[in-house]
Amino acid sequence: MTAPLFSDYREAVISTNNLHTWRDFFIRIAGWELRYDGVVDPSVLGLWQLPAGATADECLFGAPNTKSCFVRVVQINGVPQEVIRPNDQIWDTGGIFDLDFRVKDIDAIADHMLAAGWCAQSDPVTFAFGPFTVKEWIPRGPDGVRLAFIQRVDPPLEEWPEGHICGPAFSSSQIVRDMKAARRFYEDVLGMGVYIEHVGPSTEDGPNVFALPYNVAKDVTQDIVIVSPTKQNMGSVELLQLHGAEGRDFSARAHAPNRGLLSLKFPVTDWQAFLAHIDRQKITPIAGPQTIHFAPYGDVPSLILRAPEGAWLEFYHSPNTSSLNEREGQYAFTENTFRSRWRGVSQPCGQCGHSRRLGSDDTARRVRCISQNPMFSRRQQTHLLLLEWHGLFAADGRSR
Repeated sequence: MTAPLFSDYREAVISTNNLHTWRDFFIRIAGWELRYDGVVDPSVLGLWQLPAGATADECLFGAPNTKSCFVRVVQINGVPQEVIRPNDQIWDTGGIFDLDFRVKDIDAIADHMLAAGWCAQSDPVTFAFGPFTVKEWIPRGPDGVRLAFIQRVDPPLEEWPEGHICGPAFSSSQIVRDMKAARRFYEDVLGMGVYIEHVGPSTEDGPNVFALPYNVAKDVTQDIVIVSPTKQNMGSVELLQLHGAEGRDFSARAHAPNRGLLSLKFPVTDWQAFLAHIDRQKITPIAGPQTIHFAPYGDVPSLILRAPEGAWLEFYHSPNTSSLNEREGQYAFTENTFRSRWRGVSQPCGQCGHSRRLGSDDTARRVRCISQNPMFSRRQQTHLLLLEWHGLFAADGRSR
């Protein structure tokens, strides 16, 4: 197709067995905001082909002042799980390898993450990539997930937002065994365009971002292609093949309910045209199309395609791909967050230590907790406080 029928990915999905660990990372270390918090609708679990009895909770995180490249973390309960890429090496293929983030001070975030228990196979490495000099670090953390942090050294990024620690998840990488097949799928079948491509080995032996043995770094050719529907870096997919470094393949594990980087979610502008296109390309979805309740966006048609190396790509109908529906999205966040935070739950409030099972005489304490809670952005605090003061919710979290 000459013009893509879908936009760059809006979300990446992490499957976990501990939401609290990821909440701590994104809010305390990365400085992101909690955009949505609630229970995954059964229709989504059905699309993921999970058995009856499975449930899931989820949080949606986003960098401040952004409307895309979010990360949705889903904790699936009641079914056995494996790690998608357990104990992997960087050159192991299959599934989604990492999410990429720009940072202003890579050494500072590395110190925080190492203190929190993350680890990496190399220290941050400075190298030339096209016209840029960058410094990159790829740690591995909970659920076997790898995140790549990239600091622009030369030329430095201009107008970095004041107070920002970590930018949006602007790209996601896949380690592939067959670059020709991967490019044929993303470019010829899906219609993505090439943003940048690079072929060549490291310029010298020694430290390298792929954690290759120092004495063979120059012998391994890096074949890198970055693609996206709009030929831009934001929301792009990076394909990487390391010729001369072979390992295991995890493609068969890259599916729900397994833990790790589970999928990328792409909004589709013209749903019927998209369905007609994949039918002409003779692509059979592994799930769907079917309507799901995709919070906080509402009821949308959705389907899942599987890339040649096993990565899940979820497509859903979103007529306006430029931004999230602010009013509907914020209301969904507000209602579900209030219910999950204050409904009769036994854990104490993280701010004041009192039980979340609060009575009607505890309005002042609830307001104080909301206004001081770093998990809420200023806009989210405002909505919660308005709901509280106007009595839209009873003390047990039910709508009046």
